[in-house]
Amino acid sequence: MIISDSVSVAGEHVAKKLPKVACLMAAHNGIFWIEEQVKSIINQHNVQIELFISVDYCNDGTYDWCIEKAKACPNVCVLEYGEVYGSASCNFYRLFSDVDFSNFNYVALADQDDIWEVDHLICSIKEINNNKYDGVSSNLMAFEDNKPQNAFFINKSYEQCKYDHFFESVGAGCTYVLTANLANDFKIFCSKNTDSIVDIFGHDWLIYCFSRENGYSWGALDIIGVNYRQHSNNSMGANAGRNLFKRVKLVYHGWYQDQVVRIVRVVAPEKEILLANPMLRIINFWNFRRRFRDKLILLFFFITGMY
Repeated sequence: MIISDSVSVAGEHVAKKLPKVACLMAAHNGIFWIEEQVKSIINQHNVQIELFISVDYCNDGTYDWCIEKAKACPNVCVLEYGEVYGSASCNFYRLFSDVDFSNFNYVALADQDDIWEVDHLICSIKEINNNKYDGVSSNLMAFEDNKPQNAFFINKSYEQCKYDHFFESVGAGCTYVLTANLANDFKIFCSKNTDSIVDIFGHDWLIYCFSRENGYSWGALDIIGVNYRQHSNNSMGANAGRNLFKRVKLVYHGWYQDQVVRIVRVVAPEKEILLANPMLRIINFWNFRRRFRDKLILLFFFITGMY
């Protein structure tokens, strides 16, 4: 495992410490994709990385593969196996709970089925340092499973709004990189709210909301570091085509509203009045979503009473 590189200062050769990153991966029945993703993680440039994998109980050999990989790679660690977490979010909450961040500078999140560009982490870390961010997310290049020629760009770097964190995630959790300080505070938050967060579907949404409400600075970066695989087993997938229609149905049937309420109640219960008062919802609609299209869609739901 590489722990330093070398630089020349005033004619002398000195060691420069690389940033230490704890990468958290939630896995479940991912045997078809996980090898390519793990390779892209451990091959990250200019960082010292340790990969922690939590495997939800599965039946396709994913856990066995991870164990063999950990035997071969000293910077891969597989957490204790056998629990049924039931969702990627609950699996990530487990990772935050069980992984010790005290020896790391940064914490990154990873899905089992994506492919990282080799400079994903170091580019994110540079943005954190240059702009004094506590957490960052970034754009993605999505591609259909086994059809890389159909890749398409996903913009997630829209300008943040006053209350957008109550109504959406800032981007895909697989692009998140956090300072260790933010990660540790979120760990404490999870430990204090174990029963309240298990039914929150979006761990990435919850992390973003927690960050914004607790004064942490967040950067939505205009860079691409993750190739975002689309397939039939995606938890949600890209917000386009059939997945966009799927999201509209979730609003229509009340699931989205329920998630908004759950997140606000656990992170900032004093602001629940924004959701309870129909007039306040309409007045503040412009501050609830970042993308212009999404602002108008949400306003339509408010006006028609569908939300």
